[in-house]
Amino acid sequence: AGEMLDPTGLVLTLTYSDGSEEEVTYSEDAGFEFVPALNEALDEGTNSVLVSYAGHEATLSITVKPEATDPTDPTEPTDPSEPTEPTDPSEPTEPTDPSEPTEPSEPSEPTEPSEPSEPGEPTEPGEPTEPGTPTDPTTPSQPGEPNAPTATEPGTGSDLPRTGVEVLPLALLGGALAAVGISAVVIRRRKEI
Repeated sequence: AGEMLDPTGLVLTLTYSDGSEEEVTYSEDAGFEFVPALNEALDEGTNSVLVSYAGHEATLSITVKPEATDPTDPTEPTDPSEPTEPTDPSEPTEPTDPSEPTEPSEPSEPTEPSEPSEPGEPTEPGEPTEPGTPTDPTTPSQPGEPNAPTATEPGTGSDLPRTGVEVLPLALLGGALAAVGISAVVIRRRKEI
């Protein structure tokens, strides 16, 4: 429940009656004796240790302090001045590559055209078709070509699912540009004054 004394590096200065001094460094075979013995634990607080060497004695006062707590204590709060993930409005998030389609979270209904009319058979607008064959009334067929979807053109980006994520970077960029423009006007007016 305490610490044991480690006398490594201990140096005793012996003073003789004629005024001479001698320094003796501790070693296991030099004849040092300790009370309490080196294998006995010292209690927390101040302890007195008697050191004997060649008929000479000295009393050491040794303080045993409690064990220091771990500095990585999980109860300590983190520094609030250091955000974990800073957001910079001047750097919008990069859009996904339109050449690599992303998997939508919920499958939407396909916008494929209905069954095309036979090539070479022109279909006039307003002309009835065979019963049970739906046609797209907004896009009449041209002679010699099947009905084509009119929702989007490939490569325009409008065929990708809208998630709302691409609106946020544009809004942040617009806000940042507006702030820069306002500050430039204020600085210019201050220079004119």
